[in-house]
Amino acid sequence: NDGCDRVATPPMSEISSAIRALKEYGIPLKASTSSNSMLFRMLSDHCQKSDPLQVYTLAASHAPDLHHIAVYASRFLLSLDFCRITDEMATSIGAIYLLRLYTLLSGRTREFKRLLISPPQPHEPLPQCDAKILREAWTLVTAFLIWAASPDVKDATINKLKEPAVNKLQCKYCKVHLERRFDTLKQSWSEVQVFNPLTPNIIR
Repeated sequence: NDGCDRVATPPMSEISSAIRALKEYGIPLKASTSSNSMLFRMLSDHCQKSDPLQVYTLAASHAPDLHHIAVYASRFLLSLDFCRITDEMATSIGAIYLLRLYTLLSGRTREFKRLLISPPQPHEPLPQCDAKILREAWTLVTAFLIWAASPDVKDATINKLKEPAVNKLQCKYCKVHLERRFDTLKQSWSEVQVFNPLTPNIIR
C-alpha cells in the first residue's frame, strides 16, 4: 500500500537478516518476495539505486527460493566488472550462479560483435566511386567497436563514430549507405535478446 511505499529502504544487511529469519521460521521465501511484496520493492530499490550485485549475491545464496530475485537483479548487472566480485561474494553466489552471470554478460558481448560482421550495402556501381572505400570505412569502425564491445554498449559510443566516418567519404551515396548501416546497428542492438542462463525467459 501507499504507506509501505513511503517506508525508507533498509540497508542490505537488515534485509538479509530478515530473509534468514523468514527461512528459519519456515515462512516460504518465494511468496514473501513476490513482485507485489514489500521485500521485493526494497530489493528492487537497491537494484536501481545502489548495488544490484549485493542483491544478486543475496538471491543466489538463497537459491532456488530467491531465483526470481537473481533473475531480476541480473538485468542491472550488464555493466558489471567481474573484478568487483570478491572471494567472499563468489563463495556466497556459488559456482552455478557465478557461471550463469558470466554467461549472460559474455553472451551479450558476443552478440554485439556478431552484429558488426555485415558491411554496409553498396550502392549501384559508379565510375567516380570505388566501392572499396565504403568497406574500408566500416572496417575501421568495426575495429574500434570490437575493442569497445561490452554487454551494455551505449548508443553514444556508436554515435561518436558515425559523423567522423561519414564525413570522410566523398560519395554522397556511400554516405547514405554508411549512415543506414549505423542506424541498423543501433536498432538491432536495441532489439537484442540474449537467452538468460538464469531463466527460460528472455531478458533484453
